[in-house]
Amino acid sequence: MTAPNEAPTTILQRLLAAMNAHDLDAMVSCFADDYVNETPIHPLRGFRGNEQVRKNVTNCIRHSVSMIQKTHPLLGRHLLSAIKTGVFCSYQPEQPTVWRS
Repeated sequence: MTAPNEAPTTILQRLLAAMNAHDLDAMVSCFADDYVNETPIHPLRGFRGNEQVRKNVTNCIRHSVSMIQKTHPLLGRHLLSAIKTGVFCSYQPEQPTVWRS
């Protein structure tokens, strides 16, 4: 959790490190329990609390995979089964994947 006297640059550095490490718990801990997100242009997207940060990340990943699935069903199914969310976000395919362009 963020300390009340923690410098904004320190919080941003922790947030960046957490994102790069795919560490969802560390990312959520960068937000206060009573965090309020207000989005004036999209008021219905505003939210309260750091646990909603975790839910938003998971929902964003799920939405992205569903959009991929619409145009590339095979890749969408693969990502759906290989992407894990929870404490950490990770890509864990059942079998090694060879990517071709």
